Amino acid sequence: EEDGYYWIRGIMYTTRAAAMEKTMLLIELSLLPVLVLLAAIGGYLITKRAFAPVEQMRETADKIAKGGNISERVPERRAKGELQRLAKTFNGMLDSIESTLEEEKQFTADASHELRTPIAVVIAQSEYGMLEDATEEERKEALEVVLEQGKKMSLLISQLLNMSRN
Repeated sequence: EEDGYYWIRGIMYTTRAAAMEKTMLLIELSLLPVLVLLAAIGGYLITKRAFAPVEQMRETADKIAKGGNISERVPERRAKGELQRLAKTFNGMLDSIESTLEEEKQFTADASHELRTPIAVVIAQSEYGMLEDATEEERKEALEVVLEQGKKMSLLISQLLNMSRN
């Protein structure tokens, strides 16, 4: 009592304590596998739910890669926090790629049109110059037009090559 401690003494049969200890050990050993199984199932379900948005992003990226449909987007509403920011970034990247591809299509169409016109002129002038009743002066004039259009095409192709290098 002087040091603030109290001692309690009791008497107990050792056979009863051993039996109680054995019972507790059996209960612990039988519950341990059940608790481990419950923890594993719970962990699996929580992990599956947490990674569902990541799996959906992967599926969308796979669908875009295999199908070529660049207009597909990752749903942002299912994701939260960092995953939602990742989905927004991914969709922004897809928007940028889609915009670039559309610009490239438009540029290709414009370049094709710009090349088609001189080629049509070259073909028409070549056919005109090859006519049997064409005079020497008409043939020379047709060749001059072909040369001029050839220079235009050459300049246009050089510009296209310079643009593709930059």
